[in-house]
Amino acid sequence: MCLATPAKIVSIKGKMAEVKDSHGEKKVSLMLIKKARVGDYLLVHSDLAINKIDKSEALEKLENLTPYLSQKGQDDVFFQKTLLLKAQIRYELGLYNESLGNYLSIKPESEFYPDAIVGASWCHIALGKSDAALLLIDSLTNEKGMTVLINMGKLSHASGNYPRAIEYFESAQDLYEKKISSMKEFLPILQA
Repeated sequence: MCLATPAKIVSIKGKMAEVKDSHGEKKVSLMLIKKARVGDYLLVHSDLAINKIDKSEALEKLENLTPYLSQKGQDDVFFQKTLLLKAQIRYELGLYNESLGNYLSIKPESEFYPDAIVGASWCHIALGKSDAALLLIDSLTNEKGMTVLINMGKLSHASGNYPRAIEYFESAQDLYEKKISSMKEFLPILQA
């Protein structure tokens, strides 16, 4: 069974849009949409935008998917990505506490965890808790995920699997760089 799911427009080029949904980013046709702007939400089926929807409706559609997604388990990538998208929409709607709850539900071993920490930090800032925001951003380099990546890299290196070791070390470096760029983004706000 195929479902139409909500997606957010990231960019537009002619009658095509790059959108972000629970599956990731993809290109969709805007043939059926009259006026579309970056930041709008669409109902997308396959590679076709069917309808423009507001943020509340996008959130409602994602909530309706939750029972089906939870059957796969909370470790499922699609479940984690949907949780991240719901958190982002709640933030845009000004529902900072609910958004924070979604962000903090993202599992540390998920590939979306660094994005969730950054989102949760923005929620803390919106709630006037800048100290909590800084602690979360700082946790990206201290979290067990980075330690696990480094240790797996060391084990792979020791066993002679150099390509795999490089992958682990690059993943750890990516986490670190996200932390640094996030801190640069937050510091002017926190110093104001």
